[in-house]
Parts: sequence; structure tokens; C-alpha cells
Amino acid sequence: MMNLILNACGKTSAADELLNVLGDICGGDTDVIDLSEANIRACTGCMSCQIKRPGVCPVPDDMQKLLPAYIGADLVVLVTPVFCGGYGSVYKKFLDRLCPVLTACFTRRQGETWHIPRYTKRPRMIGVGLVKKPGHGDILKRLWERNMRQLGIEEYADIIIQGEGDVSRIRETFSLAMQKAGICP
Repeated sequence: MMNLILNACGKTSAADELLNVLGDICGGDTDVIDLSEANIRACTGCMSCQIKRPGVCPVPDDMQKLLPAYIGADLVVLVTPVFCGGYGSVYKKFLDRLCPVLTACFTRRQGETWHIPRYTKRPRMIGVGLVKKPGHGDILKRLWERNMRQLGIEEYADIIIQGEGDVSRIRETFSLAMQKAGICP
């Protein structure tokens, strides 16, 4: 199983500790990519990835390497700091640039209009939010739910880590999240 851990937290002691634990749990074939060190430009909204060259973003940056890794992964773990209930800007840029995994066509799902995913194989996802203030994780959970629905990902889970001391309980919490995402640890 190919695992991909995307770190949008940069180099912090809490993120480093968390990434070490996640790497141990995921084991096997796991790549860890620090999105804060990647050159990810903002989406231009040109729609070329959906119309002119389906599945291919014309913006020349590190997403040309990150998209194939994302598409080929069986499990993607997204780690982001939480600001005012939302994810960090580094993760937001990555998320915006996932448009090539969607088509320009739409469908109705759960009473709403959504893009049709380009690929039948989609990774299972686990979102991990590092929260400094209580209560901010609730908003992030709702955002992740909406993002996963837009991407057509049905097997996902989310974890909110409150402060640095909370990382110690990540093994149990992550194991439960893997089960929720359809992966037996």
C-alpha cells in the first residue's frame, strides 16, 4: 500500500513529533512531503486542466510532481495547522490545485451539484488538524467533509490534535481514523 503524508505545518516540534508517529503507524511504502517547502503557486482559475488539457495543470511548479503522487497513493494523510477554524494557507493552495483530478462535468450527489471525479481510483484520506485554541477544530471538520465530498472521496476521516501534549494519544486516535477511512491498521 502506497501512503503519502502531506505536511502543511512546516518545521515545528508538534508537527515533527506527529509526523514521526504517523510514519511509524503507516509504515511500509510511505512518502512524507513538506508542502511548506514545495513551490506551489496559486490556482489561476484558467480551467485548462479540465477543458484544454484534461487532468494536466499548465502552471509550472511542484504540483506537476505532487499530483501524480496524490493520484497514485492509496492513503493520503493531510496535516495542517488550524487558523480561526480553517486550514493553513499552504494546505489551501494545494487543495485549490487539485482541480485536475476533477472533470468539467457535473453530477448531483446527496442533493447537491458536484464535479465528477476524473479517476475511478481515489485515495483514502485522513485529515489531521493541529489546533491551538479549543473549539476551532469543529469548523475544520466541516470544511474537510465538504472538500472530501467535492473530490468524490467517500472513505475519509479527520483528527483534531489539541496542543503539543495531545500528540501522545495519536496512535489510538489515528488507528480509529484508519478504520473509519476503510483501512485496517
